[in-house]
Amino acid sequence: NFLTKGTGFAMSLAQNSNSIAAGVTVSVDRNESKVDIYGDLKAVKDGEKGDVTLSARTTQNMDGVYRGLLAAQSVAGAVSGSDGNFSIAGSVAVVVDEAETSVTVHSSKAAPADIEGARIVMEAYDKTKLAVRAGAVSASKGSKAGVGAAFALVYAENDVAVKVEDYASITGDSLDISAVKDRVDFSDFESAVGLDRFITDTSDVPKEDKDKVDKGMINLDRDKDDPNSSYKVDINVTTEDAVGMLDALNVLSSTNYYLEAVAGSIMGSASQDAKVSAAGSFAMLFFYNTVNAELGNNVTVNLAGSEYEVWKDADGNSYLVYNDEVYILEDDGTLTDAGFKKDAFGAEKQAKTETVDGVEYTVYKAGKTSYYVYHGRIYEMKDGSLERNEAVTFAVINGAKTDETFTRGMLMRAVDDANVRILAGSLSVAPAKFGVGLTAPSPPQAAAMTRTHPFPPTSCWPPWRQPSPAVPSPH
Repeated sequence: NFLTKGTGFAMSLAQNSNSIAAGVTVSVDRNESKVDIYGDLKAVKDGEKGDVTLSARTTQNMDGVYRGLLAAQSVAGAVSGSDGNFSIAGSVAVVVDEAETSVTVHSSKAAPADIEGARIVMEAYDKTKLAVRAGAVSASKGSKAGVGAAFALVYAENDVAVKVEDYASITGDSLDISAVKDRVDFSDFESAVGLDRFITDTSDVPKEDKDKVDKGMINLDRDKDDPNSSYKVDINVTTEDAVGMLDALNVLSSTNYYLEAVAGSIMGSASQDAKVSAAGSFAMLFFYNTVNAELGNNVTVNLAGSEYEVWKDADGNSYLVYNDEVYILEDDGTLTDAGFKKDAFGAEKQAKTETVDGVEYTVYKAGKTSYYVYHGRIYEMKDGSLERNEAVTFAVINGAKTDETFTRGMLMRAVDDANVRILAGSLSVAPAKFGVGLTAPSPPQAAAMTRTHPFPPTSCWPPWRQPSPAVPSPH
C-alpha cells in the first residue's frame, strides 16, 4: 500500500500582490511477487500424495484505510489581491506502476522439472487500485493574469503470469492454472473519513486528558460535574484538516485505474486591466498489462482426476467437498472457498446455551468448531471474540451429502478484468479580455493482452451445473 500527497498554497490579499502555488506528487512502484521452481517438487510420502500450491499474489491499496485513499494526490491553490500581475496554481500527480506477479516452473531439455502431487494449483493473482487526483485553483481580486492547471497521469505496465517451461512433467489428480488481473469495484471501498473527523465530544474525558485526545474539526465539550453547564463548541480547522477532507470525495475512486484532474481560474472585477484567465485539466492513462497462462513445448501432464463429493444445503445449493475443504463452483469453472469446513453440514444443536459478554447464544457443534446463534445470526469464535460467519446458514447446517461426485481434471485460464474511470473538468470565470477553460481526458492507451496455450478441450462441468450459453465451458 502506498500514498503520496503534495500540497501547495499561496495567499495574499494585499494590493499589487502576486501568488504562485504548486503541488507535485510522483509515486513509482516496482513491487514483485514471484514464485520460482527449479528442479523437482514432489508432495509424496510413503505412497501418499499431498497437494501442491504455488501462489503469487499482489494486492496494492486494497487493505484497511487504503481502500478509501488515493495512490497520489496533488493540490494547489493561489490567492492574490487586486492590481497584481498574476495568480498561478499548478498541480501534477503521477503514478508509475511496474508490478510483476508470476509463478514460473523453470525447465529445459537438459534439466527438466518434475511436479508431482494430488491437487496441483498454480496461481498468479493481482488486484490493484491506482487512483490519482490533481487539483489546482487560482483566485484573485483583480490580477492581470490568472492560471489554474492540473495534470494527472497513470502509467501501468503490469505482468501477471504463470508459465510452465519446456519439457516439464506434471503428475497428479488435478491441475488448476490461473493468471488473473482482478477487478476493483465499489464493494472494495471503505471510507477513510470517519464521523470523528468532523465532530467529537470530549465531555466524558477527564479534565487532565482533554488536551491529549484527538479532536474533530468541531468539538463539543461540557462539564458533566456541573448540572447547569452547557456545551462549549470549539472549531479546530487546520490546513491539513481542510486538505484531508478531500478524502471524503474518494468514493468514486474504487476502480483499478482512477484519474481525476480539476482546474479553475477565478478573477474578480476589482481591476479592469485583467488580460487572461485560463484553466486547464489533463488526465492521461497508459496501461500495458500482460496476463498470461502458458505451457511450454513438450510439457507432459498426467492427471488421474480429483474426485469431489457433492453436498447440497436445504435450499438446493450445491457444494463440492474435497477432503475437509468445501468449495463453490463458479460460472467461470473456478472453485472458490465456501467459507466453512465439511463438518458444518449437519452441525448438532447443543442442549445447553452459552453466555458470551452477557449475551446468551444457542450453540451448534461441528467437529472442533462451535457456531453461536443469536436471533438467527450465526457467529464463530476467532481469537477470543465472536465474528459473524455469513457463509454458514441454517440451510448449510441442515445440508446433506448426495450420491453424485464431480471429477476435476485440468483448468487453465487467463483473465484481465481491470476497469477504468477518468474525470476531468476545468472552469474559468473572469471579466478578462480573454478567458478559456480546457479539459482533456485521454482515452486509455491500452495494450492489454491475454494469452493461453491450453491442451485440447475436455468438459469439466458436472451434469447439475451447466454454464449459460454466454459463458464458454472452461477447460
